[in-house]
Amino acid sequence: MAELADTVGIRGPSLYYHFKDKADILRALADIGLHQSLRESDFLRRDQGHSAPARLYHLMYESVVRLKTAPYEMSVLFDPAFRTEQFRDVYQRVTVWMDDLESIIADGIESEDFLPHDPPTAAYTIRGMVQTAIPQTGLKTTFDARTLADYVSSFALRALLREQARLPKIRKEVSELRRTKAIRSEVAEDEVPAPAPGRARER
Repeated sequence: MAELADTVGIRGPSLYYHFKDKADILRALADIGLHQSLRESDFLRRDQGHSAPARLYHLMYESVVRLKTAPYEMSVLFDPAFRTEQFRDVYQRVTVWMDDLESIIADGIESEDFLPHDPPTAAYTIRGMVQTAIPQTGLKTTFDARTLADYVSSFALRALLREQARLPKIRKEVSELRRTKAIRSEVAEDEVPAPAPGRARER
């Protein structure tokens, strides 16, 4: 708490003027971390104009960069403490992100771009790889954020792709996807996807 207060330039007790307790602060931090991630995963899940490998690469890449460059410790998003009733809303949003990830993997298997892995298992494995980007608790590396993001995303795709030689072409497709996404973001900058009925499920 003292470190957080120092970071924003106020006294520790003043935090409670804005937040009722520590749990409230954690929810606020989680919301910041999840806001863009959920917009992104929702867009990529629904995007049928690009291949599943390109969508998965983009989702992983942006997630790693976001975790690696975050100004605060993002491991709270993966903390088992969020699986309690007190943080049910946060855990449901993390579950929605996982469902989007799993859906993209399933699309890749259906299109035969990916080997026939079990989508939930693959999604959890990829989540673990993304978590390595958290500086405080993850992989100790001298890689900058974008180098690490490309390394992790490429590693995952090599494990999933039927044809690993396609990776350079997939990277080119990701560049086009980013341009498309940037155009759409200008139109829907304030859209924040809420968990749709039936999408958020207990894991």
